[in-house]
Amino acid sequence: MQTNSVSALYSRFSTLYLLRMVHVFGIRHHGPGSTKSLMTALKELEPDCLLIEGPPDANDAIAYIANPDLVPPVALLVYNPSNLKQAAYFPFAHFSPEWQALKYGLEQGIPTEFMDLPRTYAFTLNTKAHQDQQQAIDFQLTGTAESDTAIYKDPFGEIAKLAGYEDSERWWEVMFENPENPIAIFETILELMTELRAAAKPPSYRELQREAYMRKVIRAAVKKGFTKIAVVCGAWHSPVLDKWQSYKSTHDNQFLKGVKKSKTKATWVPWSYKRLSKMSGYGAGVVSPAWYQLLYDHPKDVVIHWMTRVAHLFRKEDLEASSAHVIEAVRLADSLAIIRSLAVPGIQELSEAAVSVLCGGYTAPLDLIEQQLIIGNRMGEVPDTIPVVPLQQDLIKNIKSARLTKAYEALEKIEKALDLRTPTNLLASHLLHRLNILDIPWGTNVEGSKYSKGSFKEHWNLEWEPDFAIRIIEAGMWGSTVYEAATNYILSSKEKQENLAQLTGLIEQALHADLKEVIIALTQQLSDLSAITRDVFNLMDALPSLVNIIRYGSSRNFNTVAVQAVIDQIIPRICIGLPNSCKSIDGEATNEVFQRLTAVNRSVHTLNISAYIDQWYQALAQIAKGNNGMLSGLSTRILFDKELLSVEATTTNMMLALSKGHPPMHSAQWIEGFLHGSGLLLIYNEVLWSIMDQWVADLSEERLMEILPILRRTFSNFSGPEREKMLQLAKKGKQLVQETKKVETELNEERIEKLVPTLEAILGIRNEHGATEHTE
Repeated sequence: MQTNSVSALYSRFSTLYLLRMVHVFGIRHHGPGSTKSLMTALKELEPDCLLIEGPPDANDAIAYIANPDLVPPVALLVYNPSNLKQAAYFPFAHFSPEWQALKYGLEQGIPTEFMDLPRTYAFTLNTKAHQDQQQAIDFQLTGTAESDTAIYKDPFGEIAKLAGYEDSERWWEVMFENPENPIAIFETILELMTELRAAAKPPSYRELQREAYMRKVIRAAVKKGFTKIAVVCGAWHSPVLDKWQSYKSTHDNQFLKGVKKSKTKATWVPWSYKRLSKMSGYGAGVVSPAWYQLLYDHPKDVVIHWMTRVAHLFRKEDLEASSAHVIEAVRLADSLAIIRSLAVPGIQELSEAAVSVLCGGYTAPLDLIEQQLIIGNRMGEVPDTIPVVPLQQDLIKNIKSARLTKAYEALEKIEKALDLRTPTNLLASHLLHRLNILDIPWGTNVEGSKYSKGSFKEHWNLEWEPDFAIRIIEAGMWGSTVYEAATNYILSSKEKQENLAQLTGLIEQALHADLKEVIIALTQQLSDLSAITRDVFNLMDALPSLVNIIRYGSSRNFNTVAVQAVIDQIIPRICIGLPNSCKSIDGEATNEVFQRLTAVNRSVHTLNISAYIDQWYQALAQIAKGNNGMLSGLSTRILFDKELLSVEATTTNMMLALSKGHPPMHSAQWIEGFLHGSGLLLIYNEVLWSIMDQWVADLSEERLMEILPILRRTFSNFSGPEREKMLQLAKKGKQLVQETKKVETELNEERIEKLVPTLEAILGIRNEHGATEHTE
């Protein structure tokens, strides 16, 4: 009896639909269940015209879907060539109803068009003036500046709550995606949406504009004489499109009256499941594209396929997964579906079964399952025959020449080590640096392995993002090739550089990108700017980049003579001017100068020119005698490490810095500078340790609390074994003092009892009561 009732309902629905002129199919964007029902309905209807929700600006791009080399997921990119910030992406997956409908229209040879509000209007309406106007209209319509988001943004949310589901995504999957519904489901969706829209506040003015334009396209199709017009749209819009005759054309035309059009162009770009999942939400994306793909491809035995893929994934990761595990997991998922009155198990049942059987009750492997089998790592392909901007064509050629095709097509972030002595690797390096100049950050240059510190090695993290498509178009304004675009961009930027550091950074970029013509112009400007720069700190900021240019110039066949001449000018000026500049430094500025001083010290020693080193040491000797605690301590440490200060002289400097004549804060900052980088100096030099030991012991509790953050920050940079060793030395303080000949200090048991807890607080070592002090 139930079968006969369903057949009768199907028969009445089919007859009713065939008598209509316009047939509206409300679908869920990217829903495989909607796709299956839609394709059944289209084959039953055999329409003579197909209208699909999407940007009419891209109608010319529909024909490319017939190309078998256009493999989803892909997206239509519609942009304003005069203002590339105005761009919109419209993604499609293989299981998307719109994608299958477009393919059906092309295969049947029937007129197939998009019917949503064109971006030529939308870009104009997105300007601030129009947005302010629309918000005012929304307020008049609804009493608020926004529409009722609970129903409007998620039309099935309220129904899902009534059905006992926490979110509409889960409810829609159970009701429409997992089971196979007859085409009569569209009549049910239409009635449901009609009731929801009646209960909700009026939509925003922008949505009214969209729907008015859709009805306008329907009228145009009717006027052309089509008698079986299939309209594929988001379910929310279906009631107002089904009743298109209830709205007068004059009423709909008013919505876009006076709105100026923007220029638009459209093309296809690759998309990814990862990107599609990030756009999750009604009308935008789907949270589980890999699962929906499997559900669309294998609706009958989707559970077995999914569990089998979980087992394969686990085996690849050296995790235990046998055939027996798969069988038991499938049975458990089916049982959960029966208990919950579901037609087939959903992703929730599958995940729970996988955790119980394959994961041994642990949820940690679910992250792996989610990334690979729920979200997925598929990326689409766009053939070379589809027109793109010249810069895109040249980029593809460069990628092939540099043998980066696999990295370009990779679905996840990959690591790439480049040996610049290899021609193809050098080309790859040049390409990645040029793209970074053009703000297309495909690759991020990272620190290399500790075993490959040479200048002939580069290490990159590569991850191509679909959003780079619009950046490529934007960069096309600078040139038709990657080299030309990067060159022109640098040339346009060089006049904006206000100081040496910015200009040297630009030269370094050009050097890595092998932009030879630009480097000549930049080095001339560098020479001119360095001659008039008086600020010693600007000179210090510029030096590291200049040294890097010298360092990498040989590996990139660059003549560094002009850069070396600039270095010859600025190092003596730094050494002369820095000591006086450090006298007036205090507060937060000290930390900035501290970083500059360490960077210059590293650069001078990288050059390894004795004349520069001697001048630098003379400057440090003056700073070591200055009144800035942190800079004085750092200078003393550098000179001591280079054996330019004896143990006796260093001891004297330390005793003076830690004497009672200086405030405790000054002494703590001196220690921070002196111990920068390593605490081994204190551990293996008993004299310095004794001075430090005595100073800490003499601090009052009030003074200790005042400087404790600085001391903790200093000692937190040391390794655990270093701090443990220091605590042991404190506990053996009496023996240490007895063995020290140069400093005579008396330590009694009472002072040691005070000193050890103090050092525990400073070092962050677990004390006898089991408490642990956490370092900053």
